[in-house]
Amino acid sequence: LWRRPISRQLLRAAQEIPCHLVGGALRDQALGEPLRDLDVVVEQGGRLVAERLSALTAGRLVDLGDDRFAAFRVVLPDLIVDLWDRQGAPLESDLSRRDFTVNSFALELRSGGIVDPVGGLLDLRRRLLRSTSEGAFENDPLRVVRLARLAGQLRGFSVEPATLLIARRAAPDLARVAPERVRQELDLLLQTGAAGRWLEVLVELSLYPQLWSGHAGPADRTRRAFATLAELEGQFGRLSPGRPPAIDLAAARMALLFDRLPAAAEDDPIRKLERFQERGFLTRRAAQRVADLLEWRRLPLAQSDQRWFLHRTGRQWPTALCCLGARLEDPGESPRWPRVVEDLLRLEAAAGGEIFDPPPLLDGGQVQRLLGCPPGPEVGHALRLLRRRQIEGEIRTRREAEDFVRRCQGPS
Repeated sequence: LWRRPISRQLLRAAQEIPCHLVGGALRDQALGEPLRDLDVVVEQGGRLVAERLSALTAGRLVDLGDDRFAAFRVVLPDLIVDLWDRQGAPLESDLSRRDFTVNSFALELRSGGIVDPVGGLLDLRRRLLRSTSEGAFENDPLRVVRLARLAGQLRGFSVEPATLLIARRAAPDLARVAPERVRQELDLLLQTGAAGRWLEVLVELSLYPQLWSGHAGPADRTRRAFATLAELEGQFGRLSPGRPPAIDLAAARMALLFDRLPAAAEDDPIRKLERFQERGFLTRRAAQRVADLLEWRRLPLAQSDQRWFLHRTGRQWPTALCCLGARLEDPGESPRWPRVVEDLLRLEAAAGGEIFDPPPLLDGGQVQRLLGCPPGPEVGHALRLLRRRQIEGEIRTRREAEDFVRRCQGPS
């Protein structure tokens, strides 16, 4: 890592200032994972180093700390560099205050020497997630969610029992963390590959289902739904060779977390989703996305239902169908799921344009003349019914539309 061009540019930017690479980038490189971002710690002069690096790389400079602390981000086309100024504090102290030991060793850029005050390299070899100190979660309770995320992200890693115990005790303190920070960490968690593993850690920490519903309870139904979702994602890929499945796993997983809350909960998943969003743990847009997925309860088997399903879900229909398949309660429906995938793939290929965004066959004025009525609710109702029948494939021509409107005699 220290031989990469970005490391040489960092050395030029730092000049005589001691500069270390730290954090997840070192961990991921040691594990053979791709480099996504880079954390850098300098002894002092953080703003100056960041400005020099931005000039050398033509990267965009962002001040992360404002008046609270000296932290800067340089955004490059294929990499994000976060730079922290320890303002003369000992490097060992900075590393010891971090979250987990596997994130708490440093590489000195000039010499390639390693600084490892808490045994991070040994834990990396042991594939062990261990907190740097007993106060690690007390200092920042958000780290309990990060523990679950890393358990799912880092393949083959286990959580040290003592760390799990400390994190469980600190989990209630998550309530004092800014909702925006919790939301950002949950976004990362939901995108993490091994969802079954991070779900298990959330359960062990008493964060699920409590954070989602405010109540304790079993998570067996959610575990099974997560496993089914993973199977269906793979099955969808096999049923549609040559087309990568455009499945929004983060949204589907969040929908399952709400849909499979313990049955003892007193209200429906949508109401709990609304409260979750009101607390700031989901954006309004993301909450609506999850609500749209929860709308569907049964497989669309008839062609008219399949056309309406495609229209309502749009290009995100693979996500909606995989999520629906993971939520099916009727054992008789599950074997039909592959056939529905094949039907929808054929429908999309044959009539996707007219289903997703059908051109209007009649406008409001034409409907008024056909019904012999002024503008009003009756016209709007007829237009909505007409559009629904058009999407379902029952009405295809203007003459068929006119005949249908003439039969409309107000709301049904």
